[in-house]
Amino acid sequence: MPASPFVTFLLRSLKHPRPHDVDPDDPMQFHETVVWLEGSQIRHYKEGERAALQHGDPQLWQAALRKYLIDVECPIEFDGANRSAVLQWLLTHAVEAEYHEQKDQLKQATHRFVSEAAAPEDWCQDQLPPLPDVTSDAVRASLQQLLTLLHAEDTSSHPTSSSSSPVGPPEATPEALLRARTMLEACVLPALAELEKQQQQQQQQQQQQQRQQALGDGGGGGGSGSGGDAPVAAATQQSAVTAMLAQYPLGFATGEPGADVAATVLRMLYIKDLRVLQTQVDTAIVQVQELTANPQIDGSMGKVGR
Repeated sequence: MPASPFVTFLLRSLKHPRPHDVDPDDPMQFHETVVWLEGSQIRHYKEGERAALQHGDPQLWQAALRKYLIDVECPIEFDGANRSAVLQWLLTHAVEAEYHEQKDQLKQATHRFVSEAAAPEDWCQDQLPPLPDVTSDAVRASLQQLLTLLHAEDTSSHPTSSSSSPVGPPEATPEALLRARTMLEACVLPALAELEKQQQQQQQQQQQQQRQQALGDGGGGGGSGSGGDAPVAAATQQSAVTAMLAQYPLGFATGEPGADVAATVLRMLYIKDLRVLQTQVDTAIVQVQELTANPQIDGSMGKVGR
């Protein structure tokens, strides 16, 4: 069964790559999550001391886990059936360790926000920013369009076609927002991260080719200018991406720049799929026309006059 909302929230807070897919009751997923927590978050052991915790043998792994829980002072004794409780404690312990590493920065940020904020008596309704009306038709239509682009619509809640009255967009419910967020985190954001990784690799290859060309030309001083080309190339690439995205107007705004970019990329992919489908339809039409526009006529069966 899937993890509880609190466990999912903790996994998201710790930037787990798949927070909604973790099942604590699954032994393999539980093992992988514990190893991920120790390796990237808690780091109680040194890197060379984590081999036993990563062992694939179930008996050796459970023995290493029990020792690990004692070392991190976990009050829960692992018995094979309380994986959810053990995982939740380890997650809260990881959040606590993360806080202790950044507590000075967090305290400084808190003091800065408190000093810049207005006095509590000034927090009147007139001075507070207006809250958006999430029940408005504009918000509902924007959410419906986003869910359509993400293919995350809830078909079970759609009205039947027998209704004669016009039906507007569905309500902007928390469930609909959760479906959109889940699709963004599971598909869109990893795709954007992979795209950024590929762009960085291409940029590194271009820089390496430029350095090789400079060395091949015999210019010993050419290497000094290669370091200054990286910011220029990055700025040029960023402007090119911005210009490309501007050619595909989204038609609505979510209020989050990252979500807007993700929706624009999905729109571009959708248009690409439509173009491929249009090409296939055009090819089929041409093939049909070749059969109908050039019929085979038997002249001997024709008859002119009476």
